[in-house]
Amino acid sequence: MGGTGIVAAMSKAETTAKLDPGTYAMECYIKEKGVFHTTLGMIRPLEVLEASTSLSEPAADMMISLYNEEMKFEGSVKKGTNSIGVSFEEHPEFELGNDIHLIRLEDDTNIESVINWLNWMNIEGLETPAPATFLGGTQEMPVGHRAYFRVDLPPGKYAWIAESAAYRGLVHEFKVED
Repeated sequence: MGGTGIVAAMSKAETTAKLDPGTYAMECYIKEKGVFHTTLGMIRPLEVLEASTSLSEPAADMMISLYNEEMKFEGSVKKGTNSIGVSFEEHPEFELGNDIHLIRLEDDTNIESVINWLNWMNIEGLETPAPATFLGGTQEMPVGHRAYFRVDLPPGKYAWIAESAAYRGLVHEFKVED
């Protein structure tokens, strides 16, 4: 039900999502020495109350629409602070829902290694350290929902990658110019 995408150690992330009233769990599925962080105590309850707010949806520099076989982009990112909106349009019927993560690409980053690492069913999947620097994103939400996150980007090479659908080609590389 949303939440911050994967973020490199010692980094912080900001994600905005509208949640219906109810009880939720904040949890982490990254692994350390084969043990999910949730098992190590990285799980907390979150209660969303029936309260109204005057907040409106954030403005987005880029809107990403997630489908089962593609990502569609409106707008663009630039050097500096960017607000990214994510619209959940489809989810696979028998798999994890679509999500999106942003990674910084270094000269030695291997996309296939990142795809394999994102597979939580792989014994070495989601095991620290990650094969790329993860900068945030958003976890899956029901179809029709939106989430937003902010990211500060220096010039460089990056990629959007969907965790559950990366093997279907939901990877989009791009550059941020100086």
